[in-house]
Amino acid sequence: MGPGLVFALVASPALSVFGMRDAVLVDLLRRAPLALFWLWINLLPFTIDNQRQPDSIAEDKINKPWRTMPSKRMAPRQARNLVLVLYALAIITSLRIGGLEQCLSLVVVGVWYNDFQGAEGVLPRHLINGFGYRCFNTGALEVVLGGRGIHSPTSSLLVWEAIISATVFTTIHTMDMYDQGGDASRNRKTVPLVVGDNLARWSIVFFMTIWSVVCPAYVGAPPIGFALMVGLGGLISVRYLLFRTVADDKKTFKLWNLFMVGVYSMPLLRVTMG
Repeated sequence: MGPGLVFALVASPALSVFGMRDAVLVDLLRRAPLALFWLWINLLPFTIDNQRQPDSIAEDKINKPWRTMPSKRMAPRQARNLVLVLYALAIITSLRIGGLEQCLSLVVVGVWYNDFQGAEGVLPRHLINGFGYRCFNTGALEVVLGGRGIHSPTSSLLVWEAIISATVFTTIHTMDMYDQGGDASRNRKTVPLVVGDNLARWSIVFFMTIWSVVCPAYVGAPPIGFALMVGLGGLISVRYLLFRTVADDKKTFKLWNLFMVGVYSMPLLRVTMG
């Protein structure tokens, strides 16, 4: 939920970068809790649906036995019924406060990911993650804007969304680097398991270098924006090459999340410091 809310809060006051009307601060503060609720109600059914899968329950019995289904406080069939109710509630909520298109898209990719092995292949997994980020980000933004449409035909925001999705698509295997043992035990195909640990790390370095420059350049960020993104991207790259333990990779993944926050902040930096 955090990344989507951050995107909405930092993008809405800087929409003029994309040829659109900026959000008013009072409206932004008033509708931020609604955006947070929208994110929660759309993420919750996905999470429950993921945890009710047989492989997830088996893994959680070892790593997280306190969760609802490993501890037998809820049966998988009950969880499935709850998921359906929550998806319906998410759709009704989106009809009311905005983000309907994104909500429906999340239902589709959620079912694909959890019920049709979307998480098992490299390409589908990365596509779902890239598109999922787009849906959570723009859905929260639409709610913050009061349901006002954000995709005018001439809006360069569409391109910005595509750049962010491409950044996620090409680097999301940062979250797979520290869990190669768990993924291997489930026979899940991830980039480090398919191409090897070393090549996976170099692929992260390659794409982080590209997006560290492309993201601030597209929105016309000031020099401090370039310095921030190149610095973070460089730090992440160096860590993936030099620090390779599971604990190290977990810390570096947190830096990747900080990098994404930096990407989201580039338009606001242009407005405030450009």
